[in-house]
Amino acid sequence: MISRDLRERLQSQESALQVLTLEITELKATRTAYERSLLISDERYDRLLATHLEAINAFKAVAEQYTDGLARARATISSLEVTNSELAQPFSNKPLHMNEEEEDLSWQLDHGVLNMSQYNDALRAAGLGD
Repeated sequence: MISRDLRERLQSQESALQVLTLEITELKATRTAYERSLLISDERYDRLLATHLEAINAFKAVAEQYTDGLARARATISSLEVTNSELAQPFSNKPLHMNEEEEDLSWQLDHGVLNMSQYNDALRAAGLGD
């Protein structure tokens, strides 16, 4: 037979074991809840990350368009500056095509071989001036 003292200890230990079993069950339930919560958090994080990556890609596309537009605008400005400088040149009332004699006389005038009156006289003598 089991002594009364030993029986009381066994009952006490059984009672403690039941309490521990209940606590373990509660802890398992809590762990399951935390795991579900983490899984939901991971899914939310993944969705948030995907949304941010889409936004970043959209901003990259806009930046590329902006950069392309800026480059085209700079090219247009450069072209207009060249055109403007060409238009700013004084108007020249020279014939589009000079014959060889006119080119020679013009070269002599430009290089100081002839003065303007000699140049005009030479043109008239060649039948090219007024």
